[in-house]
Amino acid sequence: MTDSNLRDDTPRTARLAVGALLVGLGLFLFLDRTEILRLDFVDHWWPFIVMAVGVAQLVSGGPRRKARSGVLLILLSLWFLVATHGWYGLGWRESWPLALIAVGGSQLLVPSRRKGALSGLFLVGLGLVFLAAFQGYLGITMEGALPVAMVVGGLLIVWRAITPRRAAGGGSRG
Repeated sequence: MTDSNLRDDTPRTARLAVGALLVGLGLFLFLDRTEILRLDFVDHWWPFIVMAVGVAQLVSGGPRRKARSGVLLILLSLWFLVATHGWYGLGWRESWPLALIAVGGSQLLVPSRRKGALSGLFLVGLGLVFLAAFQGYLGITMEGALPVAMVVGGLLIVWRAITPRRAAGGGSRG
């Protein structure tokens, strides 16, 4: 088997492993939900399954997007834990800004070549503003936070539209 064949089989093997893991977890959750196999910890601690998948993606190496998706899954699992347990008074209804923070955080921690850190910073900031509105901090409500988010988002879009893009190879200017 040549070196290129080994590389071609790696994504296939990874997809098979992830697919088998999802099938196994799905069957396990099905058995739990139908009370054929009842494990009470699943109701509260299932986000650790998501976190384990994220950690596996992060430590397995590979392309940058795989690391970014691993970080994203870890950060999302933290949101799932907060919402599932109602920590800090945040249930599913009030905690969705944590999803914005998770997506933005993954872009900041593992930036892509296409998107700069600015979009990650925007999403984290947006999530924090909405979270502050839900908690009653800063003296604003959701109705007050939405226009602020729209103005800041619009400014970001305008900034990206008028800012010249650098060449992919980092070529010289001028």
